[in-house]
Amino acid sequence: SAVYLTWDYDAVAAASFDLGGVDASGFDTLSFRTVSRTHSWNSGVDAQDFGVRLTDGDGDSAEVNVADVQVIPHLYSAYDEREVLQTVRVPFAQLAAANPDFDVDSLDLLELYMSVDGGRGSILVTDIELAE
Repeated sequence: SAVYLTWDYDAVAAASFDLGGVDASGFDTLSFRTVSRTHSWNSGVDAQDFGVRLTDGDGDSAEVNVADVQVIPHLYSAYDEREVLQTVRVPFAQLAAANPDFDVDSLDLLELYMSVDGGRGSILVTDIELAE
């Protein structure tokens, strides 16, 4: 399954996923695929950036901007511009560096959020998984 995040000038788009205390200690990465959609609200956008926040069972959270991990370009030039899914791999080590109290042994919540910064846009996110 997939989720569309579409946001407008005065709203913040976010998607939250309850992880139920999943133990991710056997993995080293959060992985998902995303694309900047062919959508009128993406006019003039060169690349998308959004935040990924994980919260553990103790309420400690760590977050990263996707642009610090992977560039998500808006469309690819071809005969016709095309949407191409990009795989984003967020290393748990990078999240732990952001907050040393963050613990992957019990993950409760995953949040994907857009900072509107006076703009609007739309992305698709799919294939969220824990990976090695």
